[in-house]
Amino acid sequence: MKLPATFILLLFILINSECTSQDSRSSLMDQLLTDLYQKHLFNGAIVIGQKGKIIFSKGWGYANFRDSIRFTSHTCSDGGSNAKTLTATSILLLAEEGKLKLNDPVQRYLPNYPYPNTTVWNLITHNSGGLPDYDYFFEKAPDTAIVTTSLNLEILNKNKPALNYPPGTNFYYDNVGFDLAALVVERVSGKNYYQFLKERIFNPLHMDSSFVRPARFADWNQNRTMGYRYKNDSMQVFDIADREGFYGGCNIWFTATDLYRWGESFYHHPILSNDLVKKIESTVFIKEMPSRVRLGAW
Repeated sequence: MKLPATFILLLFILINSECTSQDSRSSLMDQLLTDLYQKHLFNGAIVIGQKGKIIFSKGWGYANFRDSIRFTSHTCSDGGSNAKTLTATSILLLAEEGKLKLNDPVQRYLPNYPYPNTTVWNLITHNSGGLPDYDYFFEKAPDTAIVTTSLNLEILNKNKPALNYPPGTNFYYDNVGFDLAALVVERVSGKNYYQFLKERIFNPLHMDSSFVRPARFADWNQNRTMGYRYKNDSMQVFDIADREGFYGGCNIWFTATDLYRWGESFYHHPILSNDLVKKIESTVFIKEMPSRVRLGAW
C-alpha cells in the first residue's frame, strides 16, 4: 500500500521538527495512523526513531483475525521486498571481502543458469533481462513440490523462456533475480542464506525475531500473521501462498522493531563499512541512465 504523499511529508515534518515536543509528535503520529486505520487504509505496526532512539512504536488492528491476535511492533509479518535490501547487501559484503566480483558471470556460480552475459550485478539491479515471475514456476512445478530457487533454476534451464531484453540494457522489476542472488550467496559463502543473514546482519543488530519463512504452512510452529484486504467494504483473506521455498527477493519475516534496527543501522549503529554504505546508497546506472533504485535495492 502506498501512503499518501501529504501524509509522508507531514510525518517527516513531525519527526524532524525541533520545536515540537516528543509527546506532541507522538500524539499527532498516533492520530494520523489511527485515522488511516479507521478508514481501512492501514493495518499493522509502525516504529519511528530519531537520533538513534525510538520515539514512537504502536500497532493497529489484528495480525490474525481468526485467532484474535493483535498487531504490535513485535509482531512478525511478511516483509515483502525488504528482503531485497538484505540480499543486495549480502552480495556487496562478499564483493568487499573479495569472494566474488559484481561483474562475474552468473554461470560462474550457477552453471545451469541458461542465459549467458548475465552478471551478478544484473541480478541485484533489476537488470537481468526480465525473468518470469513466480506464477510461471508454480505452473511448471509438480503440484505438491516445494517451489525452491534451485527448482526454479532447473525449470529455467529446461524451458529457457525468452527474456524481455538483453541483460544490462533495461530496468524490469525482477523478483527471481534476487532469489538467484541469494543462491549465489549460499554457493560463495558455503552457508545457507538464513545462516549468513543471522551471522552477518541479524545477530549484530539484535534482529532476534527475523527469519526466513518455512515453505509449507504445516511447518509453522507459531500463530502466523495473515494477509487481509478490504473488498466491497468487507475484510477478506489475501494471504501468501503455500509451498514457497524461494527467498532473497521476498519471504523474510520481520517485526517492525527489527526493520527499524536494520534501517537505523545506516545512521547510528553501523555494522557495515563506510565504503560499503556509500555503495549501497549509490545510484544504479543502466546504459548511462539512472535507474529507479540504488545499489542496495532501496
